[in-house]
Amino acid sequence: MLQYKNGRFYAPGVSFALPEGFYLETMPDVCSEYGLAAWTPDKKYYLEWDLEEGCVGTERELAEMTSPDWGARRHSPVTAVRAGTLSGHRALYENKNGAFLEVRLALAAGRELVVRFVKKAADLREPGVEPYLETVLAGVRPEP
Repeated sequence: MLQYKNGRFYAPGVSFALPEGFYLETMPDVCSEYGLAAWTPDKKYYLEWDLEEGCVGTERELAEMTSPDWGARRHSPVTAVRAGTLSGHRALYENKNGAFLEVRLALAAGRELVVRFVKKAADLREPGVEPYLETVLAGVRPEP
């Protein structure tokens, strides 16, 4: 479960803020122990935060899950990304469940914070999603 304190959500090793004006999704598509879902202020983009454990590295995780072997089609290469002092990777892909712009940030002890925008692939290639992604990533920080 997530702890909410001083305007931030806390999970093991990381905290993040729900950006101003975002809508908290009260009936999310995916429920997990450390997950949260929201909509952007214009209600155009749905996004999820999730903490995954037992990961093998952000680049490898994205490369494997976006491969045809997993029934996915990648619309962008897996590229490096930073959120403050955290580093990770991102990719745009789609599978039978939809299209995703996914960012994975490496945390300690094999954990990764996953930030995933969900929509049609064409919409996730629009420049409009990038400012929201930047805002979301600016709200992420490592915690002891």
